[in-house]
Amino acid sequence: MTPHDRLTTTLGLALDEDGFLTVGPDRQTAVPGPYAAGDLTTQWEQGAVSAAEAGAAAADAIHFAHRHRHRH
Repeated sequence: MTPHDRLTTTLGLALDEDGFLTVGPDRQTAVPGPYAAGDLTTQWEQGAVSAAEAGAAAADAIHFAHRHRHRH
């Protein structure tokens, strides 16, 4: 199972050759704002690693939102 669906296509998120989301070391996608971790980013991660990365991605997303909330 891969994350390729209408949401990834609509947002323009980059996928690798296996259909998984590509992210940087901070788990941010190529599109500013969306972060991804765990099963969406690679088929080889184990549960504990996925959970830790999901937490890190959530923290990065909160930090991103906080930095950009007063720019509108």
